[in-house]
Amino acid sequence: MVLIETNLNREMGNRPYADKRLILQRSAFALTRKLAEANDEWTPQRLLNWQQQLARIAASVWRIDRLSAR
Repeated sequence: MVLIETNLNREMGNRPYADKRLILQRSAFALTRKLAEANDEWTPQRLLNWQQQLARIAASVWRIDRLSAR
């Protein structure tokens, strides 16, 4: 899953990834462009890597300080 503008999402529809990649590269969202530029094909392993990368980004943005036991 990626952030994508509504018009580009409609254009992508259910096309194969090779077609979607060209559309993703036109996105205004840097993270979406990065996905397309870094992945010439979309495999289960690349999906896993992408999920892990998004999880790291989310964890760095939305930190929850540990509660200290008193």
